[in-house]
Amino acid sequence: KSRAAATKYLMRGINQSHCKALADMLKDSGPTDDKAWDTAACHASCLNEMGYLLMDDGRCPDGTWAGAAKDLREGSTAVLAAIDKKELKEAKDAFQKVTSACAACHKAHREERK
Repeated sequence: KSRAAATKYLMRGINQSHCKALADMLKDSGPTDDKAWDTAACHASCLNEMGYLLMDDGRCPDGTWAGAAKDLREGSTAVLAAIDKKELKEAKDAFQKVTSACAACHKAHREERK
C-alpha cells in the first residue's frame, strides 16, 4: 500500500455517508427541484468513484470484493443515468444494485462490530 487512507475510513467517510444521503433523497417522492437532483447526482458520483477506489492500492483481496466493486460501479452509473432523466423509480431500482453490492461484500469481508 502506498496511500495513507485505510479502507475502513474510505467506507465510513465516502461510502456510508453518500449511500445514506442518496437513500434518504430517493425516499418517498424523491428530489423536489433541480438542486436536489444535482445533489443526488453528487452522492451517486461519489459512490461510483468508490467502486474504483476499492480496487486501487492493493485493497482488493479476492473475486467477491472485485465483483462487488464492479456492481457498485455499474449500479451507481445506472443511478446517475436515471437521475439525469429525473426518473425516480428507475433511480430507486438502480440503487438496489448499489446496496446489493455493498451487502455482498460486507457479508464476506466486514469485521464483526464489538
